[in-house]
Amino acid sequence: MYDLGWLDVLWIVGSMVAVFWAGTRGSDGPSTMDFLLAGRGLTLPMFVVTLVATWYGLVLGSGEMIYRHGLVMILCFGLPYYIAAVAYAWWLAARIRQGKASTIPEQIGSMFGAPAGVATSMILVVLASPAPYVAMLGTMLSAYTGWSMIVSSASVTALSLAVVFRGGLSSDVRANTIQFVVMYAGFVVLVAASWFVYGSPVVLSSHLEPEFLSIPGSIGWQGVAIWWVIALQTFIDPTFHMRVAAASTARVARRGLMWSVVFWALFDLLQLTAGLYARAFVDVQRPLESYLALADNVLPDGLRGLFLAGVIAAGMSTLSGYALVSGTVIGHDLYDSPRGRAPRRSSLRWGLMASGVFGVVVAVWIPSAIDIIVAAASIAVPAFLFPLVISYVRPVRTRSGLGLAVILVPVLASVLWMVGQRLTEAPFMTSIHAMLIGLLASGMLCGLLFRRIVDEP
Repeated sequence: MYDLGWLDVLWIVGSMVAVFWAGTRGSDGPSTMDFLLAGRGLTLPMFVVTLVATWYGLVLGSGEMIYRHGLVMILCFGLPYYIAAVAYAWWLAARIRQGKASTIPEQIGSMFGAPAGVATSMILVVLASPAPYVAMLGTMLSAYTGWSMIVSSASVTALSLAVVFRGGLSSDVRANTIQFVVMYAGFVVLVAASWFVYGSPVVLSSHLEPEFLSIPGSIGWQGVAIWWVIALQTFIDPTFHMRVAAASTARVARRGLMWSVVFWALFDLLQLTAGLYARAFVDVQRPLESYLALADNVLPDGLRGLFLAGVIAAGMSTLSGYALVSGTVIGHDLYDSPRGRAPRRSSLRWGLMASGVFGVVVAVWIPSAIDIIVAAASIAVPAFLFPLVISYVRPVRTRSGLGLAVILVPVLASVLWMVGQRLTEAPFMTSIHAMLIGLLASGMLCGLLFRRIVDEP
């Protein structure tokens, strides 16, 4: 368990109070659209701030990746996501902003039928679950307080949901402005202190084994390729979709995505530098705690709290962002929409609370945040990557039964492959990622289906 001085606690509590104040101040908006999509009025600065802050939830997971594998982290957690975001900006952003659908299930349902929309909603509840970020923040709180994982997870979740409970996305965006500043400030301080204590980053080459400064390093090209496939989830990420749909114009959405890539690259550079310092100079039993151990070694009381406030800000922003998306799916797409109702604020709030409970349960059950993300992506990406992109690039309509098959068959293929990998050690199964099997099934099914498109009025 790590120790904190009173100045550290002051930084952490002060930043959380500022975030809570920003999220809960002001009016909660005259319409449900303000809760759901911030009135579709996000300006360029607010778009960039909320997208960047929401994107970085697994900060400690990045530290673990760097501590285990070194420089190759940027090729797994960075570059493929930058490329995917740029492609998203040029191919999808304008179509999403100009479209009528406010959620991914609405878009899928409009093209592939209501049953496909419901199936998409159920899968999205898993993909958009805040569980990975609950697990990270719960682990961190437990390490500093000694509380049990379930108490720690429930505490961080309750606080994160309280920030957005009143105003939804409008509240989240306001809170993200504080979180954005704190998370960057925290890592700048950590890198600067490491430089002061251990020397400039140039010294790292003499303190690290060559494998940590080489590509693909210990992870190998197959491991890198898996992360490039996982990065495809960017195209179906519901926080992307929600914020692009909430932008004031299509131009703002496109430019905002491009600027976000610049800020992501800057933050990844800070994370990578700090992670390599930790690998070179700090011994930890749990690589997930590498940043925490480095901060404990190089930061004095007060500045240590600023860094921890930055990690908490990054985690909370993503936790509340995904809980908001998941709650929207539960409250609107699974409850109100099938009953023919417009989105209702009460349903969205009940959905938000249900999402939080689900996130805590999963986080306690599967405490590894990386495992949760990989498992969810292996199911969700094959389910509606191709259908969602096609629905925007080449809008079509098809029979409900066929549309449902397009969503469910790839999921079944991925799940069966994962089960098979656990039951057998056959090289041809263990060497192929389940997501690839699902994507293959989805590609084949979409190819066959769109030869027999049935236009419906």
